[in-house]
Amino acid sequence: YEFGLTIVHRAATLQRRVGRPGWAGPPMRHAIPPIPEPAADLNERLRRDHARPNRLRLQMRHLLASGQAHERQEVARLLGVQRNTVGRGLALYAAGG
Repeated sequence: YEFGLTIVHRAATLQRRVGRPGWAGPPMRHAIPPIPEPAADLNERLRRDHARPNRLRLQMRHLLASGQAHERQEVARLLGVQRNTVGRGLALYAAGG
């Protein structure tokens, strides 16, 4: 009985959100920022940098710059991380970080 109420409650909540003015639904996909660095330079930096967070972001950019991946989901699959992790890393890169 409780399970049925939960489903009804969630459906009603979603219906209220969709009908609410100003709520446009799920966020749109953000464009992948341009990667101006050559893939060879990124590859060289990958060999020198061993810190995990920096290395992961370098790997993301290398995959995109070299053409091995074209979407966040491809990058995430190749690196074994979540798509949102790739999105956060690219957002940091686009913000200059």
